[in-house]
Amino acid sequence: MSSNVAFFAKSFEALTGFSPMKWQTRLYERMLANDIPNVLSLPTGLGKTSVIPIWLIALCRQAHEGEITLPRRMAYVVDRRTVVDQATTIVEGIRCKLDKGAAPKLLVKGLRRMSPDAAQPLLGVSTLRGELADNAEWRADAARPAITIGTIDMTGSKLIFGGYGDGANRRSMHAGLLGIDTLLVYDEAHLSPAFSAILRSIRDEQRKENADPITLNRPLRVMEMTATTRDGSDDVFALNASDKTESIAQTRVSARKPIQLRQEKTKADAISRIRKTAVSYKDDAVKILIYITSPDDADRVAKAIKRDLKSRSDGSVRLLTGQIRGHERDQLAQSDLMRQFLNADAKPDESIYLVCTSAGEVGIDIDADRMICDVSTLDSMIQRLGRVNRRGESVDASVDVVSAGNEKGASEATADLLKCWAEACSTGVIDGSPKNIEALVAALTPDEREAAFSKTPELRIATDIAFDHLSMTGLAQSTERKLVSQYLRGIEEHEPETAIAWRYEARYFNDVTNPRDIERWFRARPIRAADRLTLPTRKAKTALEAMAKRLNKETDGLPSDESGQPQRIFATLIDQHDGSCEVVEIQELSGHVRDFQTIVLPDNIGGISSYGTIDAELARPPKDDAAASLDVGIAPPDCSKEDLLRYVLVSAEEEGSERINADLPQGFVERISIPIPNNADDEAPKSLTLYQHREVAALDNPAYATFRQTLTEHHARIKADMQDMTRRLGLDMSPDLQSALTLAAEMHDCGKAALAWQRYARNVNPDGAPKQGEVLAKAERYEHWRMLGGYRHEWGSVRIAEQTKAVAKHPERDLILHLIGAHHGRCRPDFPVDGHDKAQMTTAYANRSNADAARRFDALQRRFGRWGLAWLEALVKCADVKASIPNKEKPDETER
Repeated sequence: MSSNVAFFAKSFEALTGFSPMKWQTRLYERMLANDIPNVLSLPTGLGKTSVIPIWLIALCRQAHEGEITLPRRMAYVVDRRTVVDQATTIVEGIRCKLDKGAAPKLLVKGLRRMSPDAAQPLLGVSTLRGELADNAEWRADAARPAITIGTIDMTGSKLIFGGYGDGANRRSMHAGLLGIDTLLVYDEAHLSPAFSAILRSIRDEQRKENADPITLNRPLRVMEMTATTRDGSDDVFALNASDKTESIAQTRVSARKPIQLRQEKTKADAISRIRKTAVSYKDDAVKILIYITSPDDADRVAKAIKRDLKSRSDGSVRLLTGQIRGHERDQLAQSDLMRQFLNADAKPDESIYLVCTSAGEVGIDIDADRMICDVSTLDSMIQRLGRVNRRGESVDASVDVVSAGNEKGASEATADLLKCWAEACSTGVIDGSPKNIEALVAALTPDEREAAFSKTPELRIATDIAFDHLSMTGLAQSTERKLVSQYLRGIEEHEPETAIAWRYEARYFNDVTNPRDIERWFRARPIRAADRLTLPTRKAKTALEAMAKRLNKETDGLPSDESGQPQRIFATLIDQHDGSCEVVEIQELSGHVRDFQTIVLPDNIGGISSYGTIDAELARPPKDDAAASLDVGIAPPDCSKEDLLRYVLVSAEEEGSERINADLPQGFVERISIPIPNNADDEAPKSLTLYQHREVAALDNPAYATFRQTLTEHHARIKADMQDMTRRLGLDMSPDLQSALTLAAEMHDCGKAALAWQRYARNVNPDGAPKQGEVLAKAERYEHWRMLGGYRHEWGSVRIAEQTKAVAKHPERDLILHLIGAHHGRCRPDFPVDGHDKAQMTTAYANRSNADAARRFDALQRRFGRWGLAWLEALVKCADVKASIPNKEKPDETER
């Protein structure tokens, strides 16, 4: 055994707890040689997710040997939002072993070469799933190995400069970090051909860009993974003859999964048969998985089984669909029931039931003893079968497929195939092992495959012009950005969707609240997956109408306050494309609901079930008691110090009151404050204020770092961080480029020296001089943003840099000026027209400067490529993030 293979075997076992299979060793050897296959095609149950530790071990080996050719980051993409992302569990387990010293020293040394800062984790790990808990680790240091785990929607939108929930400041940064020096691993790729198409378009564009070698040699690499290929593809990595001789492979591909096809005449009969079959297993003490295509039917079946098992514990039946709120989905992930489904060795004391739609088909390594389901498309059925007896060790596994007899389209074709296969078996029972299913599918004609597989949506192909428009992330409005979902999902026939969320701040927004203030608020505190549930727009309208009717009935005749005014309840509507907001009364809401909106309801009106589904019968008149709050992002009482980082505090107080006080948890600072309309004429003006831990705020955006730091100190720290990061990236081999990045970092905040900005930072004495004679880059508190008068400090920084000899004579002058100007998302292609310092720039100078900014953007994007230029911008932003975190060695005023 070669030293490389021996190192891999030892490292793999240390990180996963298992010895590597033959195919895993072969893939490692290919990755070590920087030979990444385009497609990884393996039967379900053979551990495709082990590609994560395989890549990491190969990367560490390359780092130890001094030549890194593999991408430093991995983006692991799963098609659907699911309760549990097994990849996240794997990665967190790997990092835990690395941090605890349970991995070979050589592996740790390789990581430490890439991430020498002992204060940082060796491996960055972030989840990008519906904006769920993005801890920013993946974008904190471009030279440190990092893994993101996310959905097509979240990862894909960021990759093409249109990140859902991202403002102008983040769009280019995220695209650069995902599009350069990244291996994108796309699990179950056959389920979304549109995403495969956009990935091919990106790779084709990067090849055509003929970019500078510094970015050309770090392109996006893509590996698709699937157990069910739709069509042929080149460079497919699959099991070879030697791999198939391993006992573990033989056991899993031959796993016992007998399929009994049961015929009914109507959908109602089929649903009834599914329920009765499920209940018949109640005394077998097994894990029972139920798949039903319709979310409404799945909800009804779960409730019916729960009624039938009324003597059982409440936790024995759980529901998983794409139409439950993220908070309840996350709670399900942590439940004892789910832990048993995730553990193949778990033996429940009583039968437990997980009722799913397609949300439980992909990206969730559950292992059931029994499965009961309706008929879906053939690719969907194969996914379902992969969740039964995954390890092949059960002798009692069974699958019941119930046909309603009236399926349509691909489901009808699949029902016909199942009937044909059952009739060909002497017992009428189909062998559902991966080996036999693969053989049955391989024997289909092209027409049979096309008829039974889910239909490929019409694709929206991204052109070079489309990518040009998407890369202009500074534009407030963009037609192409509104088409992001079509690029990722295709032009689908199913209904558009609308999201509904319950939030505390919605109690205070009404029809006279300034929409721009609300937009700023939700940029600071975006709607996250835990807050919302998503429904087809038609269904959302119906549910909201029923809720409004219920509330209207309950509040009839009740005064809202001492003024005696009728009670009015408002909802906030957020456009998911551009973030624009409006507020309407709930009774008028149905006429305002549109596709791709998020409807934010006050958290104190209820309307959501214990499963996390919307339920109008549970709506109630507003209550102010905190215990009734549905806002899962507000810090709960007695929250531990460690958990506080996950939460925010929101309060409505009189304007001018001292909001930062001893009642705030240590480290919490004001993030944003906006005026709210008075509830009565005699009330003092109020402000709605968001508090967040400063470390989280700074990671989210350095501009929100609220602690005192002088401009001199900030620039010194970012210069040192940039020099260190570029060295680790190997950019010191290009001295001019490294020097340009360092200069841009060192000067990016010079414009904050302007009087307007220092006044905004509360650092100006009555005589106009900076307090204590020091110019600040960060302050503990700020004035209202309108005090800036539209001034963009990065434009002021560009002006100062232009007049600096070191920049004026630098061979990369244009790059330096662009990196400074684009630091907060502008200059793609230009600045807002009123963003210059009127005291320092004439209008004519500002117009010329803006024209130069657009010219530089165009020229530099042609030189480095769209993603390459965004990556260079991201390097400066990464260094700024690190320099914007308070120095732990020096206690600052807010912690004294």
